[in-house]
Amino acid sequence: MVTGNKIYRVKRTSWNKGLTKETSVSVARAARGISKALIDRTRVITWGDKISAAKKGKPPMSVGSWNKGYTKETSTGIARMASNQERNEKIRQAMLGRKVTWGAKISAVKKEAFKNPEYARKIMASLQIRPNKPELKLMALLNEHFPNQWKYVGDGNLIIAGKNPDFVNINNKQQLIELFGRYWHRGENPEDRIGFFRAFGFSTIVIWDDELKDTQFVVDKVANFLSVETLHEPSNYNWLDEDKVRYSSKEEITSYA
Repeated sequence: MVTGNKIYRVKRTSWNKGLTKETSVSVARAARGISKALIDRTRVITWGDKISAAKKGKPPMSVGSWNKGYTKETSTGIARMASNQERNEKIRQAMLGRKVTWGAKISAVKKEAFKNPEYARKIMASLQIRPNKPELKLMALLNEHFPNQWKYVGDGNLIIAGKNPDFVNINNKQQLIELFGRYWHRGENPEDRIGFFRAFGFSTIVIWDDELKDTQFVVDKVANFLSVETLHEPSNYNWLDEDKVRYSSKEEITSYA
């Protein structure tokens, strides 16, 4: 923005600030659908102008216009119910303390659908997700200190039972790295994510974004992680089973380097 002879930069806030990765995916998918629907429309929206022209010169809506198109009997019945104070009070009391759960139900359905590798593949591919700044910083650090050992898969290249880790070891070690943000993952317990992946035979460490300020600390943390053959007894679960976990082949994983 230019004012006089001075140039001011307008700071832009990321549209998905405060949202989790799963919520960001859902919101972005909905936005893309709306955008496509608007682009495909060829006619000009004129209904607002038509209503405005129709209302010009007419008095405000008169009493009784709400029942336009209803029969006299129907209008009388609706008016009687609306004016029944005892009935209205019963409805009000019944609604007190009731929580609207339809949003949570929809979210649960979407999370369940995301466990389907084919569904997850289509969604992640359509969003064309790219690494954010902390992920790029960690990626550069891993490439410098641990070349040909880690691959960024936070763009959906690896889906484990509906969860998308950030980095995977590509040297035949079932190890993952998750990058958590103090803001984005506030209130989350890293042990929950570690335990989740453990059930599928993966060892996992969580690196927080503010830890990236101390490069040596992160390097030591990853080095110690690599030095341990496994943090737990791997399960018999086949993590390359495409029907359950992922949609990339083992050859694709090892060729990421």
